[in-house]
Parts: sequence; structure tokens; C-alpha cells
Amino acid sequence: MDEYLKGACQHCRGRIEFPANAAGAATACPHCGRQTLLIPGLPETDAPEAGPSPEELLKGIPQTPSPYRKTAVKLAVVAGVLLALLALLLAAAALLPKLKSRLPSAGARAGSPVVPSPKETKELTVVSFAVERQPGSSLIYVTGLATNPTPRPKFSVRVEFEVLDARGQPLGKATDYTPALESGKGWAFKALAPQKEAAQARLAGIHGQD
Repeated sequence: MDEYLKGACQHCRGRIEFPANAAGAATACPHCGRQTLLIPGLPETDAPEAGPSPEELLKGIPQTPSPYRKTAVKLAVVAGVLLALLALLLAAAALLPKLKSRLPSAGARAGSPVVPSPKETKELTVVSFAVERQPGSSLIYVTGLATNPTPRPKFSVRVEFEVLDARGQPLGKATDYTPALESGKGWAFKALAPQKEAAQARLAGIHGQD
């Protein structure tokens, strides 16, 4: 059985085992790959003393804040201020309409009389209506009677009908207007239907103002 000897690489001091008959030969170190002589009896390790760790070295160096970190902090502060200003502007925009609605108008502050806007009413009544062709003419009207049963006169009274053909298909509108309708009085309206195919009518509404 071959005898094996122990030695070390002349460069990296790595441990090498080799047959006794190979002593003194040159070979590549299995650890560092450099050429070394196979010499028995060399110390297996001759590693230098371990120095301080990177963490210990860093402890002795004064830590200076990175300029990038300073810039990031400044940007974060500016962004926070801008967001706060934006929130204040949005809150002010939301409150402004409410404040305006609570303030009296210029006319009211000056003591000028405030004239209420006219209100539409639905208390007018269409008693009857029909589609009629004007004798001796091609004109077609929706005629009928509307009344004002309320205790107040109505102004700008307008009646409107939807005009239909014989099959019930809508053709358009027919309207008539009177400037006033006294309380308890009637109005014989006559709304022109310009559609030649007009055969029926459907009440769309009657409106007036107090």
C-alpha cells in the first residue's frame, strides 16, 4: 500500500496530501491552482492573523449624511407643505358656495324690493279637446276648453298637445297661448297642428304663472 505524506502549498498554505514517491515534484495546488513543490513536513496553514471586521472598521469612520438623503428629506418636506396647501384650497372651495348662499344679495343689502319670480302652476284644467279640420282648408287644429278653477288669475297660460297619426304614432307638437286667464273663467284654445296626417292628440300639459 502506498504511503501518503502531508505538506502545504508554498503560496496559499493549503493542505496537500501526496504519495511518498511524488515528494519533490511540482504540481498545481488544488486550492489556488498555482505551481508548488510537494515537500513533506511544511506547516499546513500559515494564515495571517484576522484583521478587524468591516463593521468594526466602519465604526471608526464618522458617518456623513449622504447628499441624496438630504435632497430626499427636503423633497418630502416640500411635498408635505404642498399637500397641506392643496387640502386648504379644496376645503375653501367647498365652503365658498355655502358662504355665498348665506350672504344677502346686493339688492337686499341696499334695501331695494325683491320681486319674487313667477311660479308655474298645475291647477289649470283642460275640460275637453278634439282634433278638427278647418272647413274649406287643409289646416288642422286641436280645439277645446280650459278653465281656471283657482281663486287667483293665471298669466302666460300655455296648453300643449302631442299630435298623433291614425295609427297612434307621434308626429309633433301643437300649442296655444293666452296672456291671462281670470279666476273661474274658461278659455277656448285653438292649437295649430301643422302635420297633415294629424288624426289624434294627447294632452302634454297646461301651465300658467301666478
